[in-house]
Amino acid sequence: MGIFDGYLICSDCDGTMTNKKGELSQENAAAIRYFQQEGGLFTVATGRFPKHVGKFEADFKPNTYQVVGNGTTIYDVESDRVLHEVTMEPPEEAVRYVVEQGLCHLIFVDHLHHSVRWSDGEIARLDMPASDLEELFQAEKESWHKVNFCFDTPEETVRVQQLMKERFPQYKFERSWATGMELLPAEGGKGPAIVRLKEILGDRVRRVIGAGDYENDVSMLQVADVGYAVANAAELCRAAADRITVDCDHHAIAVIIQELEQEAKKVCR
Repeated sequence: MGIFDGYLICSDCDGTMTNKKGELSQENAAAIRYFQQEGGLFTVATGRFPKHVGKFEADFKPNTYQVVGNGTTIYDVESDRVLHEVTMEPPEEAVRYVVEQGLCHLIFVDHLHHSVRWSDGEIARLDMPASDLEELFQAEKESWHKVNFCFDTPEETVRVQQLMKERFPQYKFERSWATGMELLPAEGGKGPAIVRLKEILGDRVRRVIGAGDYENDVSMLQVADVGYAVANAAELCRAAADRITVDCDHHAIAVIIQELEQEAKKVCR
């Protein structure tokens, strides 16, 4: 038996597991490997696609299923299999409202493995040609997992988020970075996905630890047995956490695992 038998750590990627440059420190990678070797299950709970975590393969691999699409999907990378999925019909009315009101100039529609992007032409990006809005609704036949709206300022993001919550209460609207708002199915979100993941894993898990930095991590921290916010976390995330740890530039995951180990050893004495 390992000291972390029965433990499941679910960590956000950007700004939590990785530093502000998007890099995974060797300290975090070594701590994750140690945690896994001692019986713990470590996975990500991220808004990213399943392939994103693959870039860390040289340093570590999640040893259980990934929570991706900000909780819309539980995915088994090894077998390329979806274990749980929450999708929605294209939220056409909501997307059209944002565009027609001139509230947003850049939109990403996320499917399981890729995005379709729309821009009104005001965004200067080499890989972002202006697109017809109709392409979002007609060209793609895959299920919609979430929609990302990108804004110019945090203040603008908060204002539109509140407006959309009031106008379209059938969806979730969560901020996952300072100038980004996501539209999710009502049953989506990291918290509900973590609950489902624990059900899937059954007796293998008796203690869930969540770690995050932004508003889309709040529901995960709330359902975890222990919810950690990194020191650089947004105010709402910090308020939802049981514990505040160091910021993402100071190997937060390694510090969390060290703390959990110290607590586990005290229990064993």
